Amino acid sequence: MSFNPGGLKVAGGIKKSYYIKKGDEKVLWLTKQDFDKHFNDLFMDNDKFKAKYAHHKFKWSLLGVYILDYTEFTMEEETATPTK
Repeated sequence: MSFNPGGLKVAGGIKKSYYIKKGDEKVLWLTKQDFDKHFNDLFMDNDKFKAKYAHHKFKWSLLGVYILDYTEFTMEEETATPTK
């Protein structure tokens, strides 16, 4: 089973792990143990997300919330950007 909200694609793995695909990047096997290590690369390239979570202690249990917020903020940016 996989879930593709906007810029991130998520598929379940072993308990406490997920396969994450962001845009055209390679698939990442994200484990709870490596969550802090990969958090910035996955989410902090979005200014609205960064503003909301800059001083937040990241929690594995909130991964779904982070993906939803990141996706919504990214989609807002994409629709606000004028096309040429």
